[in-house]
Order: sequence, then structure tokens, then C-alpha cells
Amino acid sequence: MAKTDANIYDAVIIGGGPVGLIVALALADLGRVALVERTPIKEAKGNGFDGRVLALTHASVEFLATVGLKESLEPYLTAIKGVHVSQKGYLGLTRMTAEEMRVPALGYSIQGRDLGQVLWEAVTQSASIEVCCPNELQAVQPGEHEVVCELKDGMSLKTRLLIGADGTESKVRRLYDLPIERKTYDAMAVITQLYFDQPHQGWAYERFTSTGPMALLPMEGDQGHSAKAVWVMPPEQWARMQKASDAVYLTAFAERMGERFGRYTATSQRLAYPLAETLCPALTAQRMVLMGNAAHTQHPVAAQGLNLGIDDVQAWRDIVQTLSSSDWGQGEALALYASGRKQRYQRIMGLTDSLIDWFQRPSSVLGHARGLGLMAMEAVGPLRRRLASLAMGRRI
Repeated sequence: MAKTDANIYDAVIIGGGPVGLIVALALADLGRVALVERTPIKEAKGNGFDGRVLALTHASVEFLATVGLKESLEPYLTAIKGVHVSQKGYLGLTRMTAEEMRVPALGYSIQGRDLGQVLWEAVTQSASIEVCCPNELQAVQPGEHEVVCELKDGMSLKTRLLIGADGTESKVRRLYDLPIERKTYDAMAVITQLYFDQPHQGWAYERFTSTGPMALLPMEGDQGHSAKAVWVMPPEQWARMQKASDAVYLTAFAERMGERFGRYTATSQRLAYPLAETLCPALTAQRMVLMGNAAHTQHPVAAQGLNLGIDDVQAWRDIVQTLSSSDWGQGEALALYASGRKQRYQRIMGLTDSLIDWFQRPSSVLGHARGLGLMAMEAVGPLRRRLASLAMGRRI
């Protein structure tokens, strides 16, 4: 490739997961962008995203609409009209509604594979995004004015900015020799799709128990009679539940969550993964920035994982739009991004850890105190609306 300015990209993005695809779309109308993904496009569109159901905040969906995804996403979104929060074994609950917040929905649920299909279709149809797929980053040569990215097929890409959006085991992060902090929760998140007698009417439920939180996220289809279920449990409990029959599993789930939509009638296959929190203290390096799971992962209790990654994209695009030059990799921009994101991560991760610690302490005194707190939020409008704003992804 000729070493001329015409062949320098404004950004090369590594990773074709949701955050990588979204940042490509967000930057496509601002400069010259390339996306590198190791999975073939056909496979990435069809099976590159797993079967999980994802929760998107109101703020995330609003941002995705600004990058041209509103119409293509709408058929796959299930609106969350209300959220019900409680704890097992104690009084007290809090309910938040879209009606009170004067929005169409507090958030939305979407099948991971549907989100992947929509994002890949938009990226491959964009004339402003060069897709290098299948291909893989092999080496980087950071310089004062650009980064040279060496790909597996021998191609070299020169860019003013390298964006690592390639997941928890980020190759970009490893090539820059950036350490990552890990914290394990000694817990498994068990994901299923549950079916029930009555329609969910757009309600989501979260219940805290002594062994971990549980949640029901409404899903489209089945006449509104199904939901994504998340049950966080210790590994030894999962060892038992993994072998249990569907009937035994549904009974155990109902005993802890309650029959929120009538009787549970069926469940899908169970998918489980260990829970951990990761954070890369150095979010940037010479002409490089990390986003999404390459920079951070969270406990699912606050449903902020993907949403925090989308927030990364929005924060970076906001910075790019204020730059006085076309050099996206300049040090001042990277420093501004790192400073702002660290504050945001501290707030979100602090909230996540506080919720886990507060609701899992096995004290009856604390249990009643938690119940009083939930009652207070239910009774006091400003407190309830503040909690709803946080759940919606608003920056407050």
C-alpha cells in the first residue's frame, strides 16, 4: 500500500462485535474508517452473535437512532414499559414506569442475533466503511503521526487512530502490553427463555436474593408470553440446577422470583457463564483507544454492559465532533476521553458493586432496612424518578 496521506484512515477499528460495528457507523460520516473482523461476514451476520437477549437503555436506543438505525431496529425491539424491583423474604418494592418518565419505554430488549444482523447489514451497506473481513490484526507499529496495522493476510493499514473494540481478550490491548484488572464474583449467570400463561405487557422484574439477583426481561413473539430469565447463583448451586429437569428448574425459579406472569409453562436450554468484572486502567495509548469489553466488563445486575460500551462510542464521537483538526489520534483528544470515561466507569461499577454488596448481606436488620429503602423510593416521586433516570442510561 502506498504511503501517502490519501491512504491513511482516520480510524481503523478492530472487532466486529456490537461496539465495533456501532463505532464504525457512528464515525462513518465524519471521516475515513476501516473495520477489521476475523470472522467471515456471512458467519458474522448469522451466527456471530450468540442467543442472549440484550437490554438496551432508552439512551442507547436514542443514540443508535442518530446513526441511522431507528427504522431497521424497531421491528426487533421489545419495549420495557415498567420495571418492578423487590427482594425475597422482606417487604418493600419499587416500580418505575415509562408513563411517569414521559417516554415511550424505559428501555428495550432485543435478541443478540437480531442486533448483529441489523448492525452488519448497516455496515456492509455503508460506502464510508471499508470492511476487512475475514482478517485479523497481527502487529502494530505506533508512530508520532500514525499507527501501522499489520494484518494476517499481509495487508498494512495506516491510521491516525486505532480503536480496540475486540472484546474481553482484546488483541489490541495485548499488543500495546496494557494490563487488565479482574475481579471474580464466584457466581454463575444462568440464562434461559421462559414461557408463561399471561402476557408480560412490557414489564421487567428484578428480584434480589441472598445468593444473587434474578431478572425477567420481556420479549416479543409468543403473544407476549415469554421473557429472558437471568438467575445469578453460586457455582455449586449451578452444578445441581444444570442437571435438574425443566420442571424442577421452573419450580425453583418460581419459588424465588414468584409467578409474575402466571404459571411458568416451559423453558429453553440453559446457558451459563461465570461472572467477573474487568477494567483496563489505561484506556488509551499512543494513537489508540479501547472501547466496550476491551476496556471493561460488568456484573449484569444493572444491565449496563453493552450500554456502557455504546456510551463509550457516543463519548468518543462527541469529542471527534469538537476537534479543530482532522487528527483523531491527537493526545489531547485521547486524554479527554480517558478522563471522562474513568469517571463514568467508577460511577457505574461503584453502583453495581454497591447493589451486590447491599442486597446479599445475610442480615435481617439490613433486610428490613433495604425494604424501607425500596418503600421510600416507591413513595417519594423524585427518588423514584432519579432511579428510573439511571436505569434509562441518562447521565445525571
